[in-house]
Amino acid sequence: MSIGQKKDFENLREEAKTEGNQKDGTFQLLSIKDLFSKKFPKNEWIINNLVPKEGITIVSAPPGNYKTWILLRMAIDIARGEKLFRKYQCEKSRILIIDKENHPREIRKRLVSLGASDDLNIRFMFDNNFLITKTDHKRQIIQLCEDNNIKVVIFDSLVRINNVDENSAQEMSQVFHEIKELCNKGLTIILTHHERKPGMNQTSSQNMLRGSTDIVASVNSVISIKKDIDGSILTLSQPKLREAREFEKFDLKIQASNDLLNFELMEIENKPTLKIDDVITQVLKHYPSGLNKKQLVDEIKKINPYGEKYIRNNIKYLVQKNKIKETKGIKNSQICSLVKEKNNKQETLI
Repeated sequence: MSIGQKKDFENLREEAKTEGNQKDGTFQLLSIKDLFSKKFPKNEWIINNLVPKEGITIVSAPPGNYKTWILLRMAIDIARGEKLFRKYQCEKSRILIIDKENHPREIRKRLVSLGASDDLNIRFMFDNNFLITKTDHKRQIIQLCEDNNIKVVIFDSLVRINNVDENSAQEMSQVFHEIKELCNKGLTIILTHHERKPGMNQTSSQNMLRGSTDIVASVNSVISIKKDIDGSILTLSQPKLREAREFEKFDLKIQASNDLLNFELMEIENKPTLKIDDVITQVLKHYPSGLNKKQLVDEIKKINPYGEKYIRNNIKYLVQKNKIKETKGIKNSQICSLVKEKNNKQETLI
């Protein structure tokens, strides 16, 4: 980082220290009673169950796995207010795409291939000098969005819009502090990021993202893309979604003909008639004394090969809904047992 860049970054850090203070320099406390009495809006989406409104969504993939293509597909369907992949409803919004990865000629070519028209409310910025870590750059983007009634900003890519060490939790935390300021102005942020090479410290699906784990901690949603060995099918999964339960991964078939490219949502073969919640309940009915979480996950996989994280998140959801009770077992294991209603009271099946 140059001396000038360090100075910019230090200025941003100093600004962050004072944010959240009142004008008189004191902090405001909120009682639990006031918190419980607050009325919050229901979850709102730019793309239903994929991209939370006024949040940060990362679209990640290894190089050459159609990140930018999917990003442009999202932009087109958001601008039109249509359903992404004919399934996920988009809220019609004006969009700004800040692209520091691709030449404008290539973006135009891809948009044409995806069937975009020239009347869409999409604006572009191909300025290689833009950095979110520069206060004046950030303020210009906010002003441009206000002036043009833009509600969605797409960055391609995260690594190109900052000048810090992506492996530093402290520095990446500051980068996302600046991005979140855009969200605080009513903007929804979608950005691309690269994933680690296979086998590089991927202890969990969220650790796929390259750089500090603070990157995952700072965002609302992560959508991961994987291309199959033949290059004809993309698998989309959601390692993280803060506002709701992650979707079950699905496949898109890449269809190319007459210079046009389309992503067709593939039907899931042998899809179970039972929902995941029903599968979990059905398994626990056969084990009145309960199962530890690992055993429960293994039994569910025998019925249908759901992803482990997807299963665990749904178990957690049912615990929160008081449909399942967790108790401590041997060696701090967690025993899951079914809860049923009896005489208008909740009882654990034991």
